[in-house]
Amino acid sequence: MGLLQFEVATEGASDAHTGETRMTQNKTVTVCITSYERFDLLKQTIDSFMSLNTYAIERFIVAEDSARPEMRDRISEEYGDTIDLIYNEVNLGQPRSIDKAYKTITTDYIFHTEDDYLYSGNADFIQDSICILEERSDVHQVWLRHLEDYLVSHGPAALYGEEGTRFFEDEVLFTSTQVPYRMLRLPHWGSWCGFSWNPGLRRTSDYHKFFPDGYAVHVQPGDVGYQAEFRCNVHAMVNGYRAAFLVNGACNNMGNEASTFTY
Repeated sequence: MGLLQFEVATEGASDAHTGETRMTQNKTVTVCITSYERFDLLKQTIDSFMSLNTYAIERFIVAEDSARPEMRDRISEEYGDTIDLIYNEVNLGQPRSIDKAYKTITTDYIFHTEDDYLYSGNADFIQDSICILEERSDVHQVWLRHLEDYLVSHGPAALYGEEGTRFFEDEVLFTSTQVPYRMLRLPHWGSWCGFSWNPGLRRTSDYHKFFPDGYAVHVQPGDVGYQAEFRCNVHAMVNGYRAAFLVNGACNNMGNEASTFTY
């Protein structure tokens, strides 16, 4: 699959972003969407991403884990060879489905997203995220949901709670290209370090570094919902995993009441 360049009309890119694009344009990116039988949400996720994003995408993967042929067919009919569909004949669960997709990825970066996010706002979110990761070797993932979206999903404590609860450091930092970001508190929300399968850019090499045997080996029988993600988070935190938050966000969650994932 060739490079996919999705462009939107913008009014005058800043000099900083022009320089930033030159600096990051040689970094290759694969988009990986995990999906489970929610075509309407998946379509909104894909279409809004493609409409907003301005960075060249080398591969666009949808990992469909419903094991339902009708879902496979709808995705193929809608997007054809625009995407690389990885369809699981049997339900693997999210961690194994991610591992299956990631093992095929050879680009510098992975932009991971689930199938229930609406993209809007900062069209340079991938370039900005690359700038952070290129300058900060101690950062392994960049979050990019709009700040107010955490009030919906986690409540006021996520932003204004006590030490050990609220997500983000107060200080706004800047890359050399003036991309503003904040660091995730370590820990936050109890025992989280910033590892997440929410939308964000991460290095492909870090997946192999932190999880050489994949995510699924950290999942226990009977884990449900966020438990599998949390176990991976615990492993990541022990090994020094950190995350940054992009101040100029690019998406909101649509699926808080429509989860169909199994683990």
